[in-house]
Amino acid sequence: MRNLLMFLVTSSLMLLASAPASANDSSSDAYDFSAADAQYALRSTSEDGVAAISKALSLYREALDQLSDDDLLYAVAQISRLYAYLGDMVLPMDASKQRMRTFDNCLDTLKKYIEPGKFGRKTPEYYYFKITCLALWGKSANPLQALIRIPTLKSAIDEGMKLDTRLEGGGILRMVAAVYLNQKAKPLGLYRPKEAADLIDRALKSEEIEDRAYPYPISGADMLENYYFQAISLWENDRKDDAITLLEDTIAEYEELIEMDALFEGREPETLIYVDRTKNLLKQYTQDNQ
Repeated sequence: MRNLLMFLVTSSLMLLASAPASANDSSSDAYDFSAADAQYALRSTSEDGVAAISKALSLYREALDQLSDDDLLYAVAQISRLYAYLGDMVLPMDASKQRMRTFDNCLDTLKKYIEPGKFGRKTPEYYYFKITCLALWGKSANPLQALIRIPTLKSAIDEGMKLDTRLEGGGILRMVAAVYLNQKAKPLGLYRPKEAADLIDRALKSEEIEDRAYPYPISGADMLENYYFQAISLWENDRKDDAITLLEDTIAEYEELIEMDALFEGREPETLIYVDRTKNLLKQYTQDNQ
């Protein structure tokens, strides 16, 4: 199963990297993303889900050179979401080269299409996904590779924090907190648990915002990831019992939501994976706290 998934992922990345850019002229009409969005909705870690990711990436990328303004921003954001899902949630941690290539594809797409100088303005989407893909890339990189990209990451954080941070339920705040909570970042000077605690609290309080990717406005409270990283921030700030209690309460709440089929619509695949990660974190913390 794992070998087949790895084959599908690698084949998809090679196909996308070699696909020629579209030469169609721009249109003033809104682009029809229905086919791409339908494949996007089928993403999962199964064989069929990985195949759907490949199809969705191809469809969104085929459209890029026809798009402008909000349509272009939407397509790049969807591509970035797929690369983040593929690299962080489909590929195993020991597949470091494939993971790094996936996140580099994300960064290359952001740079080519919505880098502020090319897109004409700074957008939360650009900085959120840049920080996300840089941070995830760094998890698979060796220390020297990670060190080289630290100035780029710091610059993205500085610029992104100046913009609207409500995208993806306080996404920029959450991802910066995740970076600051990583003990492996100590040699890089980025382990800052007290700052992270403030950032993740702000992310959880992030007001809802409409996002074209989701059928309903999304807020910080809708993101399981925020609770997951809040638990880590409690633990890293020596509030271990509070961290365990939060994880227990969060798991109970989300198991009830799963039973009721009431997870936030449009984010079910990511949420289910974070339910598992939250359970694993609780198991780890409970053992370490004994």
